[in-house]
Amino acid sequence: MKQFISVQVLLVLIFISSCTYNQKIRDGKLAYERYQFDLAVDLLENEYESEKSRVRKGQIAYLIGKSHQNLKAPDAAIKWFGIAYDYQYGPDALKEKAITLKQAERYDEAIQSYKELGFEIGSPYEYRRDIASCEIAKAWKKEQKDYFVTEAEFNSGKADYGTTFLNKDQILFTSDRFPVQTSSKKEDDLAVYAWTGNAYSSIFQYNTITGSTQAVELPAEVENYNDATPTLSPDGQTMIFSRCPVIRGQEKNYCTLMISEKEGDKWGKPSPLTFLAEIDEEANFMHPALSSTGDTLFFSSDMVNSWGKFDIYYSVKKDGQFQYPKTLGRNINSSQNDQFPYIIHDTLYFASEGHTGLGGLDIFRVHRLNNGAWTQAYNLKPPINSGYDDFAYATDPYFEGNDRVLAKGYFSSSRNAAEDDVFQFEKRVPVVIDTPEIVVEVEYKIILDVYLLEKVYQEAFNPNSKVLGRKPLSGVIEGQDEVYEIGADGLLSLELEPDTDYEFIGSVDGYLSNSAQFSTKGIGQDPNNPIQKYEIEIVLDKIYTDMEITLDNIYYDFDRWEIRKDAEPTLFALANNLRLNPAIRIELASHTDCRGDEDYNANLSYKRALSAVEFLIESGIDENRIEARGYGKARPYIDCVCSKCTEEQHQANRRTTFRILE
Repeated sequence: MKQFISVQVLLVLIFISSCTYNQKIRDGKLAYERYQFDLAVDLLENEYESEKSRVRKGQIAYLIGKSHQNLKAPDAAIKWFGIAYDYQYGPDALKEKAITLKQAERYDEAIQSYKELGFEIGSPYEYRRDIASCEIAKAWKKEQKDYFVTEAEFNSGKADYGTTFLNKDQILFTSDRFPVQTSSKKEDDLAVYAWTGNAYSSIFQYNTITGSTQAVELPAEVENYNDATPTLSPDGQTMIFSRCPVIRGQEKNYCTLMISEKEGDKWGKPSPLTFLAEIDEEANFMHPALSSTGDTLFFSSDMVNSWGKFDIYYSVKKDGQFQYPKTLGRNINSSQNDQFPYIIHDTLYFASEGHTGLGGLDIFRVHRLNNGAWTQAYNLKPPINSGYDDFAYATDPYFEGNDRVLAKGYFSSSRNAAEDDVFQFEKRVPVVIDTPEIVVEVEYKIILDVYLLEKVYQEAFNPNSKVLGRKPLSGVIEGQDEVYEIGADGLLSLELEPDTDYEFIGSVDGYLSNSAQFSTKGIGQDPNNPIQKYEIEIVLDKIYTDMEITLDNIYYDFDRWEIRKDAEPTLFALANNLRLNPAIRIELASHTDCRGDEDYNANLSYKRALSAVEFLIESGIDENRIEARGYGKARPYIDCVCSKCTEEQHQANRRTTFRILE
């Protein structure tokens, strides 16, 4: 799916969009890495047929499966993931097979694959939620349907998604089709976005009476950009939308939120929302949605403080300007992507991968209560949701309802083809069966399951090897006022008080203690769901004395040693770990790859390690507990001949590590 431009590939695309790839591609892996999946399938299948090595066949089969997965060809993807697994590619192939089976709504087969996967990695725990989700999805498909769904008339065969209502007869939506009339931002029909082979995403206007479609003119200072997912103020004079610029020569391009004012019958020059200037970090801002009063803006972002990948945030307008945003609560945001908010009155619709669903993104609904809290997320179920990505739900505010239909509107989905489509829905009046009214006193509860876990590594005693999953530990969890002994299932189940912050600390002999937090603030009492269940995980790391462990996501700019914003979350987590384990001392070291002068590398790596140590000291860690070391290129993680090392091997050798000294 393309979710402006597919969320799954969005970050890769915008980070490297300034690069050009003009060479003729003759290698299947290169075609896959360039997102030319049709070409990749042809090249890889030829390579597969001529390959003799079983291991290499497995690697090629996996890439063929991923290519078919991106082309929305689930049957072919499932077949090739199965071949990859049979040819010893490993758990990743079986995992992708299970995911694709679920997306294809082959739930029984998906359940079996998830069970096999749990056995394969040695932890049934890791996929228990996926199995439960498949069982729930099977039941949902049998339920009575309140919605009637048809394809929208304005779909083009390209990516069409993200609707909003301009007035009672006209809507705005996003598409990467070429406009019938070339706009000034595209000089001619050769303005092709290389990654998709289509036009750059633009905002289009559709007249539901005449059936006419035209591009919306939005000026810009950059040559190429993707515009999408507009939202309008109540008077229709202000539009906020997402813009992803594609600027050649700029290493990273991020999506931002733009605002434009109506000037007569045209839109004025857009500018970024003011609060974005206050956010000093590299992040994407997308999918804006204004409240019906126009004083609150909802959007999705992958800011550093996100709980998952993308979270939903809101910003309140004060003195004519939107203020610094706040994140919505755990009833809405999950550990996965939460996006495409749409607010109408006291009801928020959004798309999520993290809540229990049918496959990819599903559309959910929450209500805001009188005290400002949100109810627990409710899945809209089939036919609104499917195994594929379903998102960008929007009701028609001009439809008043009748005795047969409660609401009308649009949503977007990738269920029918490789490109996204817009679907029109009617929410029908449900059939009500008269039953005697029974008054039951509702008892509200908030139940939290706290799991104590350890990581499952691909190589059992190598913490630098790939993490395959997590499995339960028996040990101790310290709560607010009590210490709990935890059995082999690693589970502590508690009833929590409302409007309270909690912290839990997990401890096991031979492991570093760790903590997790949970807050019941903002969790509303929903009469339709009086018992609300949540879960958190405390993952402990085994203590490996005198062994270097690589810290992920610690990168430095070329020839620089300052700590970047994207490294801060990892260092904050390390600082917290040191606070929870006051008896340990560590060495924090930096390494370079083999290229360059030895003295220069040693000096640069020491400066980088020292920057990380200073960051920890500023975070409250005693300087006597940390040593800085710069090893330069003296201790490579992968010992390869320098002139023949691949870029992946060089990257593995450019790393920051910590080592427990005592």
